[in-house]
Amino acid sequence: MSRLPKVLLALVVVAALGVGGFFVFEHFEKGAKVKDSKRGCGTLDTPKGSPTVPASLGITLPAFEQLNSVDTQGKTVIVDTSVAGGRDDLVRLRDTVLADLVGQGFTKAGTDQEPTYEAEASFKGRYTGSIKVKPLCTGRNEVRYTFRT
Repeated sequence: MSRLPKVLLALVVVAALGVGGFFVFEHFEKGAKVKDSKRGCGTLDTPKGSPTVPASLGITLPAFEQLNSVDTQGKTVIVDTSVAGGRDDLVRLRDTVLADLVGQGFTKAGTDQEPTYEAEASFKGRYTGSIKVKPLCTGRNEVRYTFRT
């Protein structure tokens, strides 16, 4: 076999492995989110300590969200909240939360979703950031805000 067919065969094998690996990853990632939506909440839906949104962000969370934790990593602030709902509510919830941020002066930069698995959005304004909505536990969804200050 000459060199060109070997190279082409190797490229085909590498491409097939990459595509196959992607689909296997997607399958298990979605399976984990379905499993999350069926697990008991236990302490998953309990605020850690007495979290508060840093005043320096200048934002107010919607009243329907329960603030569970706030973490600062350098110039990044991660705010985890939870809300009542199920897998069918993810895209609607993302749109509601994004509209709330737009009402506070941010601009929608983009959205992405895999309905019933997760819904994401990015925004810009005083800060750039993102929102990720996914199942947390039975009857509850997680909304994670990431602000890059």
